[in-house]
Amino acid sequence: MSKLSFVDLTDDPHLALAALRENEPVAWLDDLGGWLVTSRAMCIEVLTDDGTYTVDDERFSTRRVIGPSMLSLDGPAHRRHRSAFSPNFRAREVRESLDGWITDQLGVLLDEIEPQGEGDLRASLAAPLSVMVMARILGLESVRLKELSRWNEAITAAIDEVTVGRDVPQYGTEAFEELRSAVGSAMSGEGLLSEARDGGGLSLDEVAANVVVLLIGGVVTSDGTMSIALMHVLDRPDVRRSLIESPELIARAIEESMRLEPAAAFLDRYSTRDAVLGSADIRAGDLVRVSLSAANRDPATFDDPEEFRLDRENSEDHIAFARGPHSCLGFHVARLETTLAIRAVLERLPQVRSVPGDRVPPSGLIFRSPDRVPSVWAGESVNLS
Repeated sequence: MSKLSFVDLTDDPHLALAALRENEPVAWLDDLGGWLVTSRAMCIEVLTDDGTYTVDDERFSTRRVIGPSMLSLDGPAHRRHRSAFSPNFRAREVRESLDGWITDQLGVLLDEIEPQGEGDLRASLAAPLSVMVMARILGLESVRLKELSRWNEAITAAIDEVTVGRDVPQYGTEAFEELRSAVGSAMSGEGLLSEARDGGGLSLDEVAANVVVLLIGGVVTSDGTMSIALMHVLDRPDVRRSLIESPELIARAIEESMRLEPAAAFLDRYSTRDAVLGSADIRAGDLVRVSLSAANRDPATFDDPEEFRLDRENSEDHIAFARGPHSCLGFHVARLETTLAIRAVLERLPQVRSVPGDRVPPSGLIFRSPDRVPSVWAGESVNLS
């Protein structure tokens, strides 16, 4: 039985997770009130067996805040919710509808910050871009981006509160009601949300709940993925030079970044029946939390797992986007945003680098990201095409 607390898993959890993975890869945590799985193989087993390990439980934290959604349903109900949105997130549709548009938005954002010579690339680039992209996909462009961000941050914070055993805070309920109203207005026109109602047969409450899920994935984790990738590249001058000289390596750098520090650290499941996982006896109803962070540093799959290696051949074996029926719907969007963002930053700000002595590491229990990506830059543009 492990004595690890939520605090141990929030700031720099990797040493603690590595010790668990080596000594007790399925461990009961009192503070968690459930099991923590740190072995990559066992994490995949849990994520792919929705008959034994389900999200369809009234205790599921996101469900308690926003109600049932594709994130907290399994089987036919899950497929009904997910299929109402999935066409817009296929690789071809994402590429055709967003590639040029995202490039244009990055140009506008970089026009604003380039003359400053220094700044926070999370606040000025990753965060606003992730909100703009999801507003466009969801047809919520009439909503002020600051409002959309505020609702999303409040709901995400409420989910974190529930995750550590607290009641749903009032601010989370109020933010969801405000977002629900905006979704109702958007459903009166044309676009993805009205299609989810008309073609998918979803109610306003169901559409609104799924919008939250997509915003969390498309804003919180995409912002985190971009910010973490920028941090990893800017912290390493040799990597930055390699990507400028060989931009085809940007994709590998992003996969390695997601492996080393996924923006979503944990996923919750509930056991539907008694089961054996590794040497642990799981009881029906037990909470089983999967650590994507630990799985992505499992030495059984990755050599030198604590190191950022641009030459790693199997970085894509990470499970930052989960596995199984609940694998991330928006992973094509996240990869495209992050690829275009890093390419644009290195092209427009080729001398960009971290601020010496001001490194901000990722933190967070469920959603992990650096609070800031402090950076300085100078020099002329280079062509990465």
